[in-house]
Amino acid sequence: MKQVIHTAFWGLVFLLLGLAGCASAIPNHVGDRPMVVIPSGGEMPELSADFSAAAWARAAVVGVDYALTGDAPRLETSVRTFCTGENLYVGFGCQETAKPLVTSEERDIWARDSVEILIEPQEDLVGRPYGHIIVDAAGKTLCARGHVYPRYFQLKAFEEDWRPAVSAVTAQDAQGWNCAVKIPLADLHLGDSARGGGVWRLNFCRTRPGREARESDAYWSWAPLPLGAFQTPTRLGYAIPAQLAGADLADRLAKIQAAHPGDASRDFAADPVVAGQVEKLFDDFLAGQAQASEQLRAWAFRGEAMQALVRRKAVAAAAEAAKNKNEHGGRNLRQFIYELARDGPDDDPLPASLLRQIERWRPGQVADADGHVMPYRLREPDAMAAGRRYPLVICLHGSAECGSDNRRQLFAATWNIPVS
Repeated sequence: MKQVIHTAFWGLVFLLLGLAGCASAIPNHVGDRPMVVIPSGGEMPELSADFSAAAWARAAVVGVDYALTGDAPRLETSVRTFCTGENLYVGFGCQETAKPLVTSEERDIWARDSVEILIEPQEDLVGRPYGHIIVDAAGKTLCARGHVYPRYFQLKAFEEDWRPAVSAVTAQDAQGWNCAVKIPLADLHLGDSARGGGVWRLNFCRTRPGREARESDAYWSWAPLPLGAFQTPTRLGYAIPAQLAGADLADRLAKIQAAHPGDASRDFAADPVVAGQVEKLFDDFLAGQAQASEQLRAWAFRGEAMQALVRRKAVAAAAEAAKNKNEHGGRNLRQFIYELARDGPDDDPLPASLLRQIERWRPGQVADADGHVMPYRLREPDAMAAGRRYPLVICLHGSAECGSDNRRQLFAATWNIPVS
């Protein structure tokens, strides 16, 4: 993904960080996820969506140009951001050729012209909820805190009642609409790690509903995300507030980079011959050849670049099926796209505490007379008394734990309560 950052503020950033002359210590990406340094700035006496104002001059600027539908963004979206001792400021510039669509229903603002900020001021997202702020083109805001792992859907009941004192203003002109947001740092629940290290997880997103019957809705993001899923916190980008950066920043970044070495499938996905083979497989898919689906899934899970290529071709094939009134093929393709996003490999390490719990479940399998194999996991009580009979509890996982590795079904936290 292209990331645009003003060259002018780099000198300022490195001075503030105490890293002058060490530009290589601040990468633009961590693996395939974007990184931005949030420079320090002065408070705005009055929040303004006029980005020519002096307060915005020191902001970092990034591009929101990853399309979740696989198409290239039709309209530009830029984000400006800077931080003070009290607040985080974020400004969205949304190019637009039509009048922005808004709604009077606050709970539905995400379905109209709107922008979103997903933020967790910790470099390690494990076990914590993330902040989610939505602002529409009219300036209405909606805030929530969601649990980090959507597959832990059982923990949704533990969502916090989050009411940050967020301020937002919008402005429209001939080029489109702007949105400025002020987020108090006191409402972000900064822990010792965030204050001492300064590495945060962050993403900026934009929704633009289609204006005509044949114009599809558009969803754009700063960080690469699965199809149609802004709320994928393990895929958030990285941000470093300059004034919070610790002396060990270079070491922290090196560890993060080592955990995300990059996408091994990038060169493979860039090969035009491979792209042609993917298109041929989708022709076979629409023709009802079952093996085409398995081949496409295998290729998609080789890495993010291949998954993006397969997704783009799937979206294009679905559009072609709709054009040709192939309802059955289109329905199958939509299901394939959904499964591709749902079953994608988890590219962030699992919590160490969860890994320790998984290791306590002994793997096994049973087979019927026809040779069909069913894998399972068995966990025995922590302390078993000799000769004592114990009840057998059978747990059936939910859709968020679907998989075939005899491991993913254990990701639900409710399975990992102590057994005694």
